[in-house]
Amino acid sequence: MNWFSYLIQANLYLVLFYAFYWFILRKETFFNLNRTYLLASALSAALIPLLKVEWFSGAAQPMQQRFISATVVVMDGYASPIEDIWTFGDVLTLVYYCVIFIMTIRLIFKVVKLNKILKDKDQPEAFSFFMKIRINRNLPKQKVIETHELAHVKQFHSADVLLFEVLAIINWFNPVIYLYKNSIKHIHEFIADEVVLKTETDKRDYALLLLSKNFGVATHTLTNNFFNQSLLKRRIEMMNKTKSRKTAILKYGLSAPLFLLAMVLSSAKISESKMINKLSEKVKPNKQLSEILIPDVVSNLALTTTKENKTTTISKNETDLLKPDSVVKPKPNKANSHMINEVSVVGYGNSSNDTTGNKVFTNVEVLPSFPGGIEAFGKFLGKNMKYPEDAKKQNMQGRVFCQFVVEKDGSLSNIKVVRGIGGGCDEEAVRVLALSPKWNPGMHKGEIVRVSYVLPIFFQLKDENKSVSPLPPPIDFSSENRPLIFVDGVECKDEETFKKLNPETIDHINVLKDKSATEKYGEKGKNGVILITSKKK
Repeated sequence: MNWFSYLIQANLYLVLFYAFYWFILRKETFFNLNRTYLLASALSAALIPLLKVEWFSGAAQPMQQRFISATVVVMDGYASPIEDIWTFGDVLTLVYYCVIFIMTIRLIFKVVKLNKILKDKDQPEAFSFFMKIRINRNLPKQKVIETHELAHVKQFHSADVLLFEVLAIINWFNPVIYLYKNSIKHIHEFIADEVVLKTETDKRDYALLLLSKNFGVATHTLTNNFFNQSLLKRRIEMMNKTKSRKTAILKYGLSAPLFLLAMVLSSAKISESKMINKLSEKVKPNKQLSEILIPDVVSNLALTTTKENKTTTISKNETDLLKPDSVVKPKPNKANSHMINEVSVVGYGNSSNDTTGNKVFTNVEVLPSFPGGIEAFGKFLGKNMKYPEDAKKQNMQGRVFCQFVVEKDGSLSNIKVVRGIGGGCDEEAVRVLALSPKWNPGMHKGEIVRVSYVLPIFFQLKDENKSVSPLPPPIDFSSENRPLIFVDGVECKDEETFKKLNPETIDHINVLKDKSATEKYGEKGKNGVILITSKKK
């Protein structure tokens, strides 16, 4: 789940939970229960999208994959740089984080200002913040006011205020979060007023005390203020309101099914919603967050002598059965420091639920292909790709996983590195893919569709003392967690046999995962099963 998909879901739950409060609970006099509900619902809205309850989800479909592979020699060549294009998602991301930055600075400014106010003992009002209470000595009925503010302090109402300030920063675009902020402040005052009225203080005298204050002083938004003009009418109304019947507590029990429904929707429905996925994909940035917040013009001003390895995570489907090699830094020797370099390329598509329209497919009946096939793709790479000098100097090797979309017209879009090794290899892989001619587009159910691809590009320094394998295995045969491999129905148990496979003789490859693998192959198939079928002679 990307960040924007999370925000969409979390804010939908905020709206749903607050609507329940507004229409069902708001007028009840169980103030502490209302406070608990507002806190629990806001936190649940933030956490539920992160919780995926497996038994709510449908049975996973077996994943089918097809592989293309090629081994090519990298030669010197020239290519123009990639054009830096900003998408709608990039602009939206920049705006979102800029507002967060401004609101964070604003909150810090409020805290600093409040610190100064707390040091001033002559404030012409009464308020509290955490364990500190300030009451102007000239105010009437000091004991009553102190009881009111002490109720705020004992129940840590200031913590609630800060929590909703943080939630408002993250969800600043959602008006409901500001309704939450106002409601929690109302509840705080109702609770404190209730504590005061449990003493011998008369309701009429207490109301007159509130009305006697001259409301010309602006209140601080982070404090609990005894004299709050905007809340005055509601406070007097709730003081004189008939207490809710005990049977009304049953209404709060209705919130339990509401939370359960939200979890069901999150696990089984909303996370797979075409509308939400389409919206989240539309606003998802094309660039890395660092590229959006720190443009190249600025980053280029910084002088760097070394470059850290870029490492980002990719989805479980992309890594479970093809474990990418870690970055390898072999010891320098004469053989690999002067020889022509080698790159091994494996491209694959994984599976997901089929959709229509402009949705990007990850499992189709006919995969996209490079014009001219594997041989032509190898020649294209050999002509355009250069082994980065920084990577040579550091004897750096490994796989760069690039993700891109093959559009309906065959062009490649949204090219980005999802797992890199650094040393200039990441940038070189993206640069060459951007130069690719149009591919033959993917087909599904007789229609041309957009297809997502992840392409691991293997950068390897050639050692003249070692032979080159036509199919470098991306699977660690020494690992206990490796998948089962069957070639034409016969299990392949060793790396040497796997190396001897000729990509030209492979017709297709099916991959079984999870339940579909264990149902057919038992416990041995728990790490997945790869079924390789050769072309018919």
